[in-house]
Amino acid sequence: MTVILELKPEVEAAARSEAQASGMQLEHYLQSFLERALPQPLQEHDQESIRRHRLEILARVQGKYAGLPGGSEDFAARKEWEKALEERH
Repeated sequence: MTVILELKPEVEAAARSEAQASGMQLEHYLQSFLERALPQPLQEHDQESIRRHRLEILARVQGKYAGLPGGSEDFAARKEWEKALEERH
């Protein structure tokens, strides 16, 4: 993608100075700057890792509150009971 930017003179001067200090052409420096500044898309393995982490947290939370009234077991039992009632009617 090609982008045309209108920079303030002081911003352009700072960008040119940084590019020169990095030994890069201004265009390459700005491209590199944007790539570093923007969030990178998650790779599929990163998304799977995040999903597993969330499931581990959920399992710990459910385990911590297991057996308490209104806990996940009560919820599951209530859902089964409601399903059984619906099947009767």
